[in-house]
Amino acid sequence: MRLQYRDDNKSVAFRLSASDAQHVSLVIHPAKGDKTLTRGMRKGVDGVWHAKVELPRGRHMYRFLVDNAPTLDPASRGDITDEHGAAWSTCEVGH
Repeated sequence: MRLQYRDDNKSVAFRLSASDAQHVSLVIHPAKGDKTLTRGMRKGVDGVWHAKVELPRGRHMYRFLVDNAPTLDPASRGDITDEHGAAWSTCEVGH
């Protein structure tokens, strides 16, 4: 799935310190019912993984997969549980 760039989309940077991890992905569950987006992250020499994603305005649920283990963002301002009981971090774009 690819989110379409629109004028109201914003570039959002995600970062996670996980120096011992072998693989980290960003999983975003968009607010408007689109399909879940998974994007691989790159590891910096400092052990911090990073990715930038263009997202439309609104609230988005996301989490990281650290070596295939779902992981919440410790820097997130809030966490919620979805209808299946899974925990997600949240971010607001464009507000």
